[in-house]
Amino acid sequence: MSTALWLGAFLSFGAAGISTAAAVDRFYVLAFDDVNPALEASYARCVDWRLAELASRPGFVSGQRFAFNDVQMFGGVSVRLPKFLTLIETSAEDRATVAKEYEAHWSPACAGTKPEAAVRYVYRLSGAPQRREAPDTKIPAGNTPRQAYAQIVFTVPNEAVKDRFESWYATCHMPEILRRTGLISGQRGIDGIGKGPVPPTDTIGVYRIELPKGMTIADTRPAVREPGAKDCQIGLMMNGDLSRGYSYRATGPIVGPKS
Repeated sequence: MSTALWLGAFLSFGAAGISTAAAVDRFYVLAFDDVNPALEASYARCVDWRLAELASRPGFVSGQRFAFNDVQMFGGVSVRLPKFLTLIETSAEDRATVAKEYEAHWSPACAGTKPEAAVRYVYRLSGAPQRREAPDTKIPAGNTPRQAYAQIVFTVPNEAVKDRFESWYATCHMPEILRRTGLISGQRGIDGIGKGPVPPTDTIGVYRIELPKGMTIADTRPAVREPGAKDCQIGLMMNGDLSRGYSYRATGPIVGPKS
């Protein structure tokens, strides 16, 4: 999808989907791209340069680039997303403002990208991020080098429990996910809009993971339920056919706002 078409999709969402109040919200932009393999290094430099440019813009919180990880937290990915992800957090009055800002500073597309494969989503952040509380006993102590990951989970509730899904996710499911090895934090996003092979879900979970050398995303999958873990009845609450999770490996540092 071209950036212009993506912007059009957001602006055609309609006034009913956009707040007219001046209150500022936080948003995620999830920008997925496929790239000509011969130009991947050039693409990475382009993303770094554009994140540095965005860092001087009002409202910018952070940005980081990732690549699809060979090993996935949840196996059996059946709906493919592009190989590369740029995850941006920003503050703005509404989603149209976010889309326009991205359009203004991300055009033309970086060399090597395949415009027909581009996928873009925007989600409004819901609440503060949750942090890991339980000790991570399987991670060695000390400042050992670690590989960072992002786990992107497009969540769809079962229809019968839709009215209590968000409460369940915040009080049971996310805290239990954050007990897994390497999990650092989780953030909920809502009111998803965009276009892609995964239809924008009402809600999304974005998790940060850090694992030392010698460990992989497979180590985040508990073989058995750990002592003290809750049974969150995920099969009852979440639609397993429509919810989808993707593990992406960080390929660049977190870029913060310029002071």
